[in-house]
Amino acid sequence: MSVVVLYDAFVYGTPLYYMLFFFGGIVIGKLYLKLYSIKKNEETGKFHLNSGILNIVITLVLLSLRFIFGKQILDSFEFQYTSDALYLFFIGLYKSKWKAIVHHLENKLFSNF
Repeated sequence: MSVVVLYDAFVYGTPLYYMLFFFGGIVIGKLYLKLYSIKKNEETGKFHLNSGILNIVITLVLLSLRFIFGKQILDSFEFQYTSDALYLFFIGLYKSKWKAIVHHLENKLFSNF
């Protein structure tokens, strides 16, 4: 997704304010700090990623935003490069989500030591 956005920025001159979608994705991704928890199985010593029903609901909303409603919403606000805006939003979201998971994992590992 990043390559497509960079290509469009150089070839089509995508405006710089589209980076706000990236930062918006990071902000929304911070929710995953609250939604995920990591637990260690004492018998096997393996770590398990736990999530609740709220995580499933947010994931379904984000999937529908990405594939069904996102383009329509951005078109109604007359954004010219809707696919780039969605790509940037989800790049920020995934980056923030993985940072949250790694954060929980590190906290659990350090608490075990």
